[in-house]
Amino acid sequence: MNPIELSVLIPTYNRLASVIRVLEALAKQDYPPDRFEVLVIDDGSTEPVESHLNKLHFPYSLRIFTQTNKGPGAANNVGIQNAKGSIVLFLDDDIIITSDLLSQHVRCHAMRQNLVVIGLTKIHPDSPSDLLEAQKREEKEWIESGYKMPLPENATTDPNTSVGLDHLRALGGYDERFYRQMDTLELGCRLYLRGLEFVYNPKALAYHYNLKQSNDLVQESYWAGRTSVVFLEKHPWSRNDSPLNRLFRGNLLKRGLRNALWHCRKPADFLASIALKCPTLNLSWLRKMNRWILGVKISLAQFQGIADAGGDLKRIKKQLYRRVPILVYHNIGEPFGNYPAISVTSSRFAEHMQYLVDHDYHCITLDDWMNWREHGTPLPNRPVVITFDDGYESVYTKALPILKKLSLRATVFLVGDLIGQTNEWDRKKGFDSLSLLSLEQIKEMKEGGFSFQSHSRSHGSFGHLDPAHLKDELAGSKTLLEGILDTPVAFLAYPYGETSPSVMRLAKQSGYRGALFAEGGISSEKDDLHGLRRVPLGGTDSLLKFKMKLRWGETLQHSLRRWVKTWLKKDAVDPFPAAGAEQEFIKEIE
Repeated sequence: MNPIELSVLIPTYNRLASVIRVLEALAKQDYPPDRFEVLVIDDGSTEPVESHLNKLHFPYSLRIFTQTNKGPGAANNVGIQNAKGSIVLFLDDDIIITSDLLSQHVRCHAMRQNLVVIGLTKIHPDSPSDLLEAQKREEKEWIESGYKMPLPENATTDPNTSVGLDHLRALGGYDERFYRQMDTLELGCRLYLRGLEFVYNPKALAYHYNLKQSNDLVQESYWAGRTSVVFLEKHPWSRNDSPLNRLFRGNLLKRGLRNALWHCRKPADFLASIALKCPTLNLSWLRKMNRWILGVKISLAQFQGIADAGGDLKRIKKQLYRRVPILVYHNIGEPFGNYPAISVTSSRFAEHMQYLVDHDYHCITLDDWMNWREHGTPLPNRPVVITFDDGYESVYTKALPILKKLSLRATVFLVGDLIGQTNEWDRKKGFDSLSLLSLEQIKEMKEGGFSFQSHSRSHGSFGHLDPAHLKDELAGSKTLLEGILDTPVAFLAYPYGETSPSVMRLAKQSGYRGALFAEGGISSEKDDLHGLRRVPLGGTDSLLKFKMKLRWGETLQHSLRRWVKTWLKKDAVDPFPAAGAEQEFIKEIE
C-alpha cells in the first residue's frame, strides 16, 4: 500500500450538497486515490453532515471531524493536527475543481522543497447573480492576474493553496483569533517570514461557485474590520497594506466622509438598511445606487467591527503613521568663510536642543526609526533624530558638551578617507578649511553613545561619477568605516544631499539599511528606506524657524523653492537606469 502523500482539507458549514459535489470531483482526479486522503471538518453545521457522508463511498480515504462553530481557521487546524500526508491542500466547500488539480500541486512540490503553491481560482460562470456578483468578481481579478500584487495580499493560504505539513505544524497552524476573516492571510505571512517560497501554478485550476449574498458580504466586512485590528497588532510591519489604511487614505472629502460614518454609524446604518430593502428595478442608475449603498453598509460594518475589537482612531492612526523629524546640522560655531549657511552658533544650537527637552521630544536613533518601519517596534511620543554631516571637529568641541548636558544622542556621518584631516571637497572649490574629527575623538564619542555612519569616501558629487567609482564611494566607505570603528555601518547620507533612483538602488545593493538626503521635510512611513527626508538647519534658523521646521519640515519659502526645483527636474534622465524590473514576489512555475 502506497503511503499517503497529500491531505486535502475541506472545512464546511451548512453546505452539505456543496461538500458532496467537491468529494465527487475528488473521486475523478487523475492522481492515484491511494496516495491522498480527504478530511472534512464540520464547523458546527445544523445539517447532519457526518451521518450523511458516512453513508457514501469514495475510492480515497475519507475522514470526517466535527466541532462547535469556531470558524474555518479552527476547522483547518483540526485537519492539520490529524493529517497524514506530507503536503496539505486547502480547499473549500464551494470550490469546483478540475480533474488534474491534485497532480498539479504535487508536481510543484516534487520540483523543490519549502514551497507554498497557489493555484488559479476563477469565479464560476454559473454562480448566482445578485448585487454581490460584481463586487466578488472585482475581488477575484487579482487572483486571475497571477498574484502580481505586493505583500501581504499574495502571501495567502486561500483555498487552492498547498504547503508542507511540517511547516504548518511548526507554526502552530491558523491563529484562531482571526474568526472567518484574514486567517489565511495571517498564516500566509508567517509562512513567508519563515522563508518559504511562494509560487503560482495557473494549471492548478479551480472555480469558486459563489453562494454568498449581499448580507454575507456585509457580515464578512464586520469580521474583516474586527480582525484587521488584531492583524495590525500582531504584524505591525504590514501597516502599508492594512485594510485600516482606507480610514485615512484618499482626498480630504473621502477622509471626511469616512470619519462621519465612523462617528455616526447607527443612523447611517439605519438609512442604508432601509435603502437596501427597496425593490431592485431593472434600471442601470438604480443598480449603481444600490451598489453604492451596499458599499456604505460594508464600510459601516467594517467600522463596527473595528470598534468592537477595541479599535480607537487615535491609536490606530499611531500604529499606521508616524512622522519623525531627522534634524541635520553641519558645523557648530561661528559662521566661516564662504559657507556661513552650514554653521550654527553654539548658543543657537543650545537653544534648539533645550527646546526639544522642554517640549518633551524624545531623541531616538536611525535604527529605532527603521525598526518601527520594518518591524513595528514602538516609538516614544514626539520622536526626533539628531544628525551631523561631514564630521567637523566642532561636533566634538562644541556640540558634544551641550548634548551631554541634556542627555541627548546623535548620529555623525563621516567622510571615510578624510578622518582627522580637513574638508578637502570644499577647499578644492576655494572655500575655507575646517578640521574634521580625529579617530581618537570618534572613538571617545562612540563610547559615549554616539553613532557614526557613512558620508561616502571623498564627499564627491554622485551625479558626476561613473558607476564603478560610485560603487566604490558607497560600498568602499562602508567597508572602510566598519574596519575603523569595529561596528556595523548601516546608514548613508548622500553628499550634498543629492541622489537619484539609480544611486538609491546602489546604496541598497551596497548593504545600507537606509540612506538620507537633504530634501526638506519630516520623514514618514511613505519615505523610501533609501530616500529618507531630513530637516536641514543652518545659521539663519532662529528659534521660530526651528519650531516651524520641527513641525512641518521646512518654511514656506523652502517649500516653494523645492516645488520649483522638482518641477524643473521632472524630465531629468536618471544617469544609471535600472538594468531590469524588480523580481516578482511570486513566480509563475513552469
